[in-house]
Amino acid sequence: MQHFLSIGSALGEGPAWDAASGTWLFVDITAGLVHRLDSHGRLLHTFEPGGEVSAVLPTDCGRLLLVGFDRLYVCDADGSGVVQFGDRIEVDPLVRMNDAKVDSRGRLWVGSRDKERLGRACLYRVDAMGGATVMLEGINVSNGLGWSPDDRSFYYIDSLTYSVRVFDFDPSLGELGESREFCAFDPDTGLPDGLSVDEHGHVWVAHFGSGAITRHAPSGEQVGVYHLPVPNVTSLAFGGADGSDVLVTTARYRMSDDDLLQHPMAGDVFWGNGGIRGVPTHTFVRA
Repeated sequence: MQHFLSIGSALGEGPAWDAASGTWLFVDITAGLVHRLDSHGRLLHTFEPGGEVSAVLPTDCGRLLLVGFDRLYVCDADGSGVVQFGDRIEVDPLVRMNDAKVDSRGRLWVGSRDKERLGRACLYRVDAMGGATVMLEGINVSNGLGWSPDDRSFYYIDSLTYSVRVFDFDPSLGELGESREFCAFDPDTGLPDGLSVDEHGHVWVAHFGSGAITRHAPSGEQVGVYHLPVPNVTSLAFGGADGSDVLVTTARYRMSDDDLLQHPMAGDVFWGNGGIRGVPTHTFVRA
């Protein structure tokens, strides 16, 4: 992985490839910023939709879907025309929305995080009309999620479990089946955060606190590790012209001045290409 963009995000998160425009999308959650970046690493556009935004995703009509503190919004590609989409999802002020992705049928999957870590967060599936269905309950910090290349398995991280779970998945109905532990981590490896899946069914996991990305075979066995020169690696996504570029977001979250002196690239964006394509980023389909 190589340094790609100096941006110093407080909490960079949620990278996604927008194939229609050939650009990367990502956010800075606590700063309330949405970024669009071209494939060469030049920042094209930044906008503030108002308040925290934990994810940004492309839609089938060219607009953007934004995940706010407790509800969803849509806006034009340049950030203008922000309007609420669907009903308010989270009603507890101590629970906020977090990581999100779109499945192969255009449905949004978005989780929340409980600030007091009392298991009040959930994982939701959101349909084309904005209706939200609870898919998992008793969550503390909903983070990484993704699907296998054959669309029959769903990978999911509740960070405080220090593990990745895999569920049987029905892509037609968008339903979760039986689950099992896919892989587990020692707390010394940092909190498992975002994840992405490649064309071979390998699962890549970003670790917040240890500066690492681990790669796991479909069996769950760790088969690779990549170290970045920053401690807080938040998420990664595949994209680019042929789907083999990898964009990695990081954070300065709760780092002291001394920490930042030791890790001046904290909060920046990193890039790599190992010739492996990822499961494509899907666009949200609105009614």
